[in-house]
Amino acid sequence: MKCVLVHGSPRKQGNSSSLAAMLADCLRGAEVSHRHLADLDYSGCLGCMSCRKKSEICVLQDGISTLLREEIPAADVLVIAAPVYLDYVSGQAKLFMDRFFAYLSPEYFRQTDPNKKPVNSRLPEGKTGVFILTQGQPEGRYGYITEMMETFLRKMGFTYRHYLRGCLLNSSRDIQARPDLREQAGALARLLNERYP
Repeated sequence: MKCVLVHGSPRKQGNSSSLAAMLADCLRGAEVSHRHLADLDYSGCLGCMSCRKKSEICVLQDGISTLLREEIPAADVLVIAAPVYLDYVSGQAKLFMDRFFAYLSPEYFRQTDPNKKPVNSRLPEGKTGVFILTQGQPEGRYGYITEMMETFLRKMGFTYRHYLRGCLLNSSRDIQARPDLREQAGALARLLNERYP
């Protein structure tokens, strides 16, 4: 299994990164690459539409170009881990996600037949997308973010979609006292180990 784990927190030892590490530690025999967005120099989508007109990939050249062009298309599993900042994912994660616009197929914008299965994504089928979200607020808050992430992953063509959500995590030390989250990470890892033996 090839897994790309994208850390969307500016804090490398923060809760979302710690929960992502718990998942990665349980992936048996996987090739896991960690990418910390805070270490990379990149921008969000510029709306230049080059990926619609003259290219099938994002034409921007920056710190996430290789990640978008090579690593994610070749991976079986993409994990995006991010904290909730100001009612949504961190800015680093949002800028990264905006660049996925280039993965939308040209057919996505021309679909008019409701009986035809849409072809949304240029990414190969069979991929798994995982979102790890951590927040200081209780579980009843920010549930809409998970719904938005479901729409994002489905639109981008991820066949399998999973979520880990850690709530009431205010300090980076809080997650160490949460065996329930470690157990959830382990259960998801077992599922992925079976899917990609």
